[in-house]
Amino acid sequence: MSEGAKASANEAPRGSPRNLYAAKVAFALLAVAFAINAYYVYAVRFAHFIHADAAVTALLGAKVVHSGSPVVRDWYYANGDVWVFAPHIFAVPTVALFGLCPQSLLAAVVLGLGLELAALVWAYRRLAQGGWVAWFAAIATLAAWSRAHVLFVYVELAYGFVSTMYILLFALFAPLLAEKPRRWAGAFAIALMFVISLQNPMRAFIFVAAPLMGCCLWPWNGFPWKARVRFSLHAIGGWALALFVYRMVFTRLLSFSPQAGHVEFVIKDAAGIWENVKMLGQGLVAITGGPDEYGLSMVPGLVLLAGAIAFVLAFAFRSRQLTPMRFFTIVVLAQGALVIAPMLLGNLMLNPLSARYLLPAFLPIFGIATICAKDTLSSARWPRFLALGWLALMPAVATLVFFRTFGASLERNGQWANREAHVDVANALVAHDLKHGFATYWNANLLTLLSSGKTKTCGVSFGGAGLMPRKWVTDTECYDASTLPPRFYVLSAPEEREQARRSMTASLHEPTERFLVGDGFEVSVFETKDVRMDWLLLPLPDGNDLRLPLRLPVTHPQLQRDASHSISVMEGNELVATGDGGTVVYGPYLHMPAGDYRVRWIGRGIASEGQIAFDVVSGPATFAHQGFPATELPREHDAELAHFDFTIDKPTAGVEFRVFSGGGGRVALTALALERR
Repeated sequence: MSEGAKASANEAPRGSPRNLYAAKVAFALLAVAFAINAYYVYAVRFAHFIHADAAVTALLGAKVVHSGSPVVRDWYYANGDVWVFAPHIFAVPTVALFGLCPQSLLAAVVLGLGLELAALVWAYRRLAQGGWVAWFAAIATLAAWSRAHVLFVYVELAYGFVSTMYILLFALFAPLLAEKPRRWAGAFAIALMFVISLQNPMRAFIFVAAPLMGCCLWPWNGFPWKARVRFSLHAIGGWALALFVYRMVFTRLLSFSPQAGHVEFVIKDAAGIWENVKMLGQGLVAITGGPDEYGLSMVPGLVLLAGAIAFVLAFAFRSRQLTPMRFFTIVVLAQGALVIAPMLLGNLMLNPLSARYLLPAFLPIFGIATICAKDTLSSARWPRFLALGWLALMPAVATLVFFRTFGASLERNGQWANREAHVDVANALVAHDLKHGFATYWNANLLTLLSSGKTKTCGVSFGGAGLMPRKWVTDTECYDASTLPPRFYVLSAPEEREQARRSMTASLHEPTERFLVGDGFEVSVFETKDVRMDWLLLPLPDGNDLRLPLRLPVTHPQLQRDASHSISVMEGNELVATGDGGTVVYGPYLHMPAGDYRVRWIGRGIASEGQIAFDVVSGPATFAHQGFPATELPREHDAELAHFDFTIDKPTAGVEFRVFSGGGGRVALTALALERR
């Protein structure tokens, strides 16, 4: 037994044989429920549960196999996350053996879950106690406490994998608490901190580096400041090295999504914070076993979570004696606090299931609580009964989750929708020899996987102004016009068909062929040589990646105009207002950092009565507005029609620059220029 395990074992009494027998029964029942759930998900329902994000594991694994590089360069990384040591590593051997297909993804996630379980058993042995208790805690950490757990821990692996990595890291840091730690302990801890932080240094700082350093501020007994400083230097050392490599290498060589995602953090006002609180409450119901609405079915899972938190808090505050297990507990609690604060205060809560971002802090709480509850069995009567009740509730909740998962699929489950028709669609695309095409993001990667890579489906968004590439965890070649085959397709589901047709009309005009497949999916086929493909250049890099000065010709597809063309018409490289009142041009809906800016409109005036107005807005907020009689605008070509300064106080999404015509006013626009002041 390790020194850390001995310390924790000495701290916790053994408990009576009868109570330990009850705990072992709870462990056996939970292990059976865990095995049944895993078998059912993987052997029976996996085809119904896979979705676009889950497919990324296999797609990136295939890219690693083909490129021979552990870090893929021709890929759009989202939210600043570079997949270095991530779930796709499990797909590398399976794709190499079976090729890119759903079977290789299944083998990868089964392999990943098995290795995660083994790693957790090792970590809990080092942190607390060996034998069946370590297995009990490991299974409690990975057990399916809700359908959301099935989605994000079993099928996608993402949050289970991340949680396992954090627990391993904390277990490797625990030996550094000793007065004279072994050299290998520090080297291993720094190396793992480097690998974890390399993927996203800002996220790693919040999830691991800051909690580890904050733990040193806890009023421990017998933890001298010299040792605290040494411990903090180990934590910050691996993180700082990763930050250096990320900034100096990754940001220069890799492709990141031009969509801002969660890398553009914004503090919300009081109303927004309250909305976050309500969504988080609904999300906690969803990730603890209940449905997405309130009701009696949510009670068992919430009681289980509340009991776990209570056991963990009681253990954390019972003593200030420094042991590996108590250190681990304080770090996990600090991690949870540091994660939940920005979720409530900022723009991370997009919907109730955004509560899944808390899973890396919640999952180890179940493991810690399992150990604490087992140790509480030797306490006074009422804590002992509470511990027995909580341990008995664990297999009960896991069984309830199984019955909620039984026969379920992700069909009509919002953004993670998966339909049986997806297989028919993939087969039809291959049968029509269509090798490259576009579909909404939640259909795209899934279809690429289901076709075994025989057709590459790339994500787009449908809007009235045209098709918008969804450059988000996908191949960069998806949107390279030079790599397109002679024919490509645009796929739309039944519920998005009309909007998709309007988008295709705006960007591509009419297809050469249309056909239906599956339960109403429509495939529109285009000849590449017959359509303009400048829309593939969208979207403009914005947010922190906004490149200024920026000059956009009015022909740029992200600058938009009325689809009826009655207010403005294109004449060569000019957008000419017809004199009909209304919006001549609007867009490009940039995500702009706080700062001082100057905008200029280039073009020429046209002899006419009436007014021409210019403004800068984002939703209801107006940053600038100017209006002129049309007769006052300069008439020479490429003249400066108007310029004005404006200030954005905080990062703002959806900024557009608009031009209006009123009373018969006419103008010819050539370009929009934006620069910093």
